[in-house]
Amino acid sequence: GEYLKMADEGFGKISLNSKLLRYIKAAQTKSDISDDLKQELKVIKNSKFNLDGGKLANIPFTTVRKLHKFLQLDSSSDEPVVYLHELLEESDICFPKLEVPERNPELEARIQRLKGQQANREYANMTKNLGSTGLYSTNKAEPSFGADVKALNSQLIGVANFLITVIAGFAFGYKIVEYNMDVPDFALQLCSGMIFATIIFIADLYFFIKNYAMDAEEPKVR
Repeated sequence: GEYLKMADEGFGKISLNSKLLRYIKAAQTKSDISDDLKQELKVIKNSKFNLDGGKLANIPFTTVRKLHKFLQLDSSSDEPVVYLHELLEESDICFPKLEVPERNPELEARIQRLKGQQANREYANMTKNLGSTGLYSTNKAEPSFGADVKALNSQLIGVANFLITVIAGFAFGYKIVEYNMDVPDFALQLCSGMIFATIIFIADLYFFIKNYAMDAEEPKVR
């Protein structure tokens, strides 16, 4: 597949073994072998490519291809056809070590600078909603701490006015019955005070909730 294609292009070598060496010796005895292939096989057989103390050496894959084609063309009817995988079944395909080029220092510095800028942008996006005092915040419409305190005071004042109004309504209902009776009647006075306080409570609660809802929707409108 892809590995054989790369080996064909001269990127790979084959580890020599005894079986492959037998085919090399047999091919050298053929009379119709080409001079080029015969010379290549001779170099393999008699030089450093040969087996040395049982240690496997490597030979060019292109030479194995040439040997395979020659054996196919030379095979007679009484000799079995030699397939490529038979030549390679005891061998390993060895590819040269990939050489990683040295990185350009200027390019590396630029990459690091871009990484730093990207990290700053990501940090700014994460902190832009933390308030106007943030290091990278650019939203000038965000409320400051003083504005938050002012809004809290306004709400507390509203709650205090709400309670005072309800208490004053109760006192008004309680006293108005007392002033219109010759003999004080505590139960009737209490009932009158509760009625006035309840009416004022419901009215104030309605306006309090309405104003709070309007204040909450105001930033969205802006």
